[in-house]
Amino acid sequence: MKKLSVLALCTALALSASATSALAAGNAPALISPAPAAERQSGYDLYVDGKDTGKNACMMVPLRLFAEQLGFSVVWSGDGTVTVDDGTMHSTITIGEDLYQAVTSIDGAEGASAPFSLGTAPFVMEGTTYVPLELFEALLGNLEGGMTLENGVLSIRTALEETEHSAQIPSPFTDCGSLPEAEKLAGFQLKIPGSVGGSDKRVFRAVEHDLLEVIYQDGETETARIRKAPGREDVSGDYRDYADVHTVSVANIPVTMKGGRDGVSLAIWTDGGYTYSAAVETPISSDEMARLVSEIR
Repeated sequence: MKKLSVLALCTALALSASATSALAAGNAPALISPAPAAERQSGYDLYVDGKDTGKNACMMVPLRLFAEQLGFSVVWSGDGTVTVDDGTMHSTITIGEDLYQAVTSIDGAEGASAPFSLGTAPFVMEGTTYVPLELFEALLGNLEGGMTLENGVLSIRTALEETEHSAQIPSPFTDCGSLPEAEKLAGFQLKIPGSVGGSDKRVFRAVEHDLLEVIYQDGETETARIRKAPGREDVSGDYRDYADVHTVSVANIPVTMKGGRDGVSLAIWTDGGYTYSAAVETPISSDEMARLVSEIR
C-alpha cells in the first residue's frame, strides 16, 4: 500500500519514465476517487496534513495520454471495451466495470494474472477515458519502487530500464512514407488540406487499427497536428486547461474549440463514428479554425 499526500496531488503532476519521457506540468489532470476497502488488491492510503484519514483512494489518469507516453497502443471496440497493448503485456478494460487483468502479448507465450479490482471502474469524462494509475503498474510488471510520488512529481520506472539514461520507451506510432500508407496501417481514410498556415511539409504516422496522425512542419518546426481515430474519445493528447472553451457548428457538426486571448489552439469533434482533433502551434481565429476543420474528414 502506498502513501499518497493530498498536498502532493494538488500540485501539478509531471510524469517521467526513467528520465526518458516527460509530460509538462498541468497537462495531465489526476482525479481522486473513493476506493472501497473491500475486495481491493492495491491502492493508496489517504493522508491529509500528515494525518491518516483511514480511507483509501485511487488516482485516475487519462488513459490515452499515459498509454502513448509509456509505449502502449490504445484500441477501442464498439462494445465499450478498450485494449491497451505494448507488445509485451496487454489488458482489455470495460467502461464502468471495476475488473482488470494483465495478459501476455508475446506470441507462443501463455500467461495472465487473475482478474483483480482496483477500486474504481474506468469512466469517460468530457471525451477523455480515465483509468486507475495502478493499471499501468500491473502492466509494467509491478516493479518494486516502479512508481514514486515525491514533491508533486510522479515518477514511473519501466521494465525497459537498463541504465539511468540508456533505456528508450518505444512509441506506439509507426512513421509512414505517405498518407495512403498511413491509412492502410490505421485501417481508415483521412482527408486533409495540402497545407496549414503556409506549411506544406507533412509527416504521416499511424497506430495500427487505431489512430492516424499528420504533423505539418515549417522546416523542422511543428506548426499543426491532425488526428483521427475510431470512437468518440478525445484523441488530441492535449489536456491543458484553456481559458476559452466554446462550441461552434461546422457543416452542422458541433466542434469544441479551445484557446485563449490570442485565439484558438485546438479543435475536437466527432463525425460518422470517428473522433478528430486539429491543433495549431500559433493560435488562429475561430473562423480560421472552422475553415481548417471543414477540410478534414
